Amino acid sequence: MSKVLILGIGGTGCGVVRRLKNSGLAENFDTAVVDTDSSALEGHPADRCIPASSDWILKDGVGCGGDVIRGERALARERATLTALLRGYDLIVVTAGLGGGTATGGLRTVASVIRGLGTPSVFLVTLPFAFEAFSRRRNAEACIDELLPLADILLTIPDDLLFSRLSPDCSASEAFDLASSELAATVGGIASVLRSRGLAGADFAVFMSALRGHRCSCGIGTGTAEPSEGLDRAPLALERMLDSPFLGGQEYLKSSDSAIIVLSGGTDLTLAEMKRTMEQAASLLPSQAETLLGTAVEPGIKGQIRLTAIAIHYQEEPEPRAGRHAAPPRRASRTKAEKARPEENSGSGLFVQGELGLTSFSRGIFDRLPLVRYHEMDLDVPTFQRRDLNIDKGS
Repeated sequence: MSKVLILGIGGTGCGVVRRLKNSGLAENFDTAVVDTDSSALEGHPADRCIPASSDWILKDGVGCGGDVIRGERALARERATLTALLRGYDLIVVTAGLGGGTATGGLRTVASVIRGLGTPSVFLVTLPFAFEAFSRRRNAEACIDELLPLADILLTIPDDLLFSRLSPDCSASEAFDLASSELAATVGGIASVLRSRGLAGADFAVFMSALRGHRCSCGIGTGTAEPSEGLDRAPLALERMLDSPFLGGQEYLKSSDSAIIVLSGGTDLTLAEMKRTMEQAASLLPSQAETLLGTAVEPGIKGQIRLTAIAIHYQEEPEPRAGRHAAPPRRASRTKAEKARPEENSGSGLFVQGELGLTSFSRGIFDRLPLVRYHEMDLDVPTFQRRDLNIDKGS
């Protein structure tokens, strides 16, 4: 069995971990939460609660007020604490809601620490509603840009999927309560199958290679059933999974590019039931989709089966956009036409191949360390690279 940590960041992440603990889904995992709002951590059932303050002197613990910079500073100051907390695990599952201050600003620090430790990681985050402030969505997209090169698997779930399945008469409190339950069940399902290595070929490495670096949008669904509800639990669990508010319906599942299907059950789960359930779920997926099927046995849920699906849609790669940590645009020393056109050597009459403006650079040994910035300049990148200066290397 692998040692797994489920880590919640910010208000949404703390809520998901709370739901996991209260429902008994986290019995086999370590749990931890980090927030700048100290009131959210009072009485929290997580194994470890880490308060982070955006004010070095006051340690106010009143939250970030949606300020991404304050969230970034708060978690950066807890880097040593986070490193000690995250060391020694075989897998870390991080959950958070993007758009606010704590998670949106601090997730990059968390991802950087995890990568520095060399631990496989899964990030499950939600995106703001379309009707929310543009700044929240912009901050969320910038956070995703920063997480992509650091996280092994990054799964983003739009809050707008709630509208696709819930009744318009559903109360707001009921909708968000249901959303929290779905997220908790999904996090628990992923952690369970990867912790136990699964009974049915759940190869994390293969799926990581298919997802790493991809921008994607995900729908999630869970369905549970018990023997008391009928002779065959599998069809009932599958039907309830398809009706989940965050899945986006059967059509969303059928059009997915990749999918994760996880079946969790107690010690009474039979091989025939497992085979039948997985075949029915897999039949809903397109044949060309990269699919990860996994089954986990959890003694704590004896008599019940839980089916979890994550439908993944790849997004078209956007044009490079300057994020919070992006290097400023480099000034071209020559025009694109000049770089693409061969230069003629008037002395020899020979043509010399020109240079295309495709030069890229990395931060090298500074890649896993916090950025050193001054007036929007990344000082870890040499000046001649930032300004695209040609250096005469001599003969």
